[in-house]
Amino acid sequence: MVSERKLVYIAAFLGPALPESARYPKRWMWSLGTVGGALVAWFALCGVAAAVRNHMA
Repeated sequence: MVSERKLVYIAAFLGPALPESARYPKRWMWSLGTVGGALVAWFALCGVAAAVRNHMA
């Protein structure tokens, strides 16, 4: 009885289809977002360092 259950196959109702265009990953968007985020973090760090330097002077 167990071996009979293992031989049951599922019939596909719809055949596989290729997508018309890729949705993910959007390489340019992720690359620009990473570079932009790094620049924002760098400027924030420089701004904090300048504020601390001016406060101590």
